[in-house]
Amino acid sequence: LVREIQNGYRMEKPGTAPNFLGKIMTNCWKTEPKERPTFSQIEEDISKHMESSVSSHYLNLNAPYVKLNEAKEIATSNDVFGLAKLLTD
Repeated sequence: LVREIQNGYRMEKPGTAPNFLGKIMTNCWKTEPKERPTFSQIEEDISKHMESSVSSHYLNLNAPYVKLNEAKEIATSNDVFGLAKLLTD
């Protein structure tokens, strides 16, 4: 696979994928790394094309991890009651 990519092979956009994803794929395959989009740019491009409810759904998936990070901070301060409250909210 590496040799194929070095020889210029690039996966085509799947037929069922929207055209904007094909453009993102093409940009990610650019030879010069500085010309490739950052993860934030990719996220922004995809978000522009998603319905707000779908976008919100994916953003909400991060909420448990935010709580977990908060719980870890509390745990390091030995606040057992605060940790229990955070995990049950």
